[in-house]
Amino acid sequence: IPAPVIITLEDVLSMKESLHLFMIHLSKEFSMECLLSYIEISQFQEYVINNGNEEIIINEDNYKQIQLASDLPISSVISENKRTQTTTGGGYRGRTTSISAVTKQMESANI
Repeated sequence: IPAPVIITLEDVLSMKESLHLFMIHLSKEFSMECLLSYIEISQFQEYVINNGNEEIIINEDNYKQIQLASDLPISSVISENKRTQTTTGGGYRGRTTSISAVTKQMESANI
C-alpha cells in the first residue's frame, strides 16, 4: 500500500489549478469570501513589507508569508494605491484586475 500523499493548504494556494478548484469548492459552501479576503490581506501584507519604511521589523521566526499562485489578480486596495503612487513617482508592479472582478466572473459562470 503506497503511503498517503499529504497536501498542505500552502500547496493548494501556490498552484493556479488547485487554487481554482478550492475556490469552486468554497463557492458551493458559500465561503468564497474567506479565501478572497485571505488573498487580499496577504497581498496587502506583501505590499507593506516591500514598500514600507525601515521602521517595519519582521521577526522571521513568527512570520511566514504563503506564496500564492503567481497569476492572481492584484487586490483593488493595492491597485488603487498604485494609481495614487504613479502620480507621485512610486508604484507597485503587477496585474490590476480587482478580486471583486474575479468574483463577478465566477458568479456569471455559475462557479
